Amino acid sequence: MKKPISIPSPTMVKAANNLIKASGSSNNTELIKNFLLDKTEENQSPKVRKIFNEIIKNELEHSLTLMTQLYAHYFTLEEINKITSFYTTPAGKKLVKNTPEIIKEILNEHTKRAPILLRKLQTQLDKIDY
Repeated sequence: MKKPISIPSPTMVKAANNLIKASGSSNNTELIKNFLLDKTEENQSPKVRKIFNEIIKNELEHSLTLMTQLYAHYFTLEEINKITSFYTTPAGKKLVKNTPEIIKEILNEHTKRAPILLRKLQTQLDKIDY
């Protein structure tokens, strides 16, 4: 059984936040937010888009808070510091630099594949009583 996730110490929060910053995770959540907003119906009213934006923004902020807690839960302070140090190396910097493009490509591919996957799902659902 997994131990429950507890509130991390201020030292762990600081270390986890440093890791999130060093890894570019906060920028990547912004990228995902913008992608989701771009995929909403452009003909929606500004009011609807504003509400949707606020909901997504709050959800991604929650995700960053949860990420901090999860890093503190699954890693020791020493491990977090070592991982953070990796992001200062040339390979770590390259990973941070290229991750947004990788995420964009993955999201775009999922967007293209979504209609195909939905058709497959519908075909399977049509074969069963649900």
